[in-house]
Amino acid sequence: MPEQYDQSPLRTGELTDYHVHPDFSVDAEGTVRDFCQRALARGLAGLCFTTHFDANPDSDGLVNFIRVGGVDRPATVENLRPYVEAVSEARAVFGTRGLRVLLGVEFGWYPGCEGQVEQLRRVWDFDYVLCGIHELEHICLCSQHNVKACFGRYDAGVFAAKYFEQARAAAASGLFDAMAHVPYYLRYGPGFYGADMLTLHEGHVERLFSACVKTHTALEINTSGIRHGRGHYYPTDAVIMAAREAGVMVDRLGSDAHHPEQLALDFDRAAGRLQTAPPAVPS
Repeated sequence: MPEQYDQSPLRTGELTDYHVHPDFSVDAEGTVRDFCQRALARGLAGLCFTTHFDANPDSDGLVNFIRVGGVDRPATVENLRPYVEAVSEARAVFGTRGLRVLLGVEFGWYPGCEGQVEQLRRVWDFDYVLCGIHELEHICLCSQHNVKACFGRYDAGVFAAKYFEQARAAAASGLFDAMAHVPYYLRYGPGFYGADMLTLHEGHVERLFSACVKTHTALEINTSGIRHGRGHYYPTDAVIMAAREAGVMVDRLGSDAHHPEQLALDFDRAAGRLQTAPPAVPS
């Protein structure tokens, strides 16, 4: 069980949580129905399930499985079927209670994955497809156990350049609705490199933003940095502002919840960062 989070209804109305992991993700707890019940209790207008789909065959540190009925199965297009069916059932049940339930997926980017993303989108009618940059040169960057193996290979500047090049390539593919938790190296990187990581995006984000504008790929505001003890979201306010100035849409919140209690974490405060109108096109 995670620590206790805010149980009160949201003060800000009509919000949707666009980044939710039910127990089909191997690192999550709580059924699709559990999350829907929690969403109603928090006063959300909707939620989008985005179970993990990490399938890099060369990955070192990521778990390439989907959990179905407590059993880990390989991350394949067909093995997503029980997940899709569970979300579809919840949509029918909870839609009558005023909750908008969306089907999504968080795809873990790796070089050469484009064909697999295209197949996923052909087979399943996703409402929302997130891209997560979870590894760099096949080594997981979002696991505490991999910190030295991942960050220890580069100085901080080289690491940031490589991270943002992967993010740019993913956005340039045009296969995703949004980029998740950019830059996610801020979860564990500062513990290895130091606080200077907060400014390492400077000089690297411009090409990512250009690709996002060209392919209409958004950035989410991911509030999980609060429960990670970072005191900021992914992206930070500085990156959010730079993205908007570049013409990138930043209009959706995601809690990255892995347990129902984490749903809509810090949303009342985060809602103030949401973009409510189309971004200005840079001249």
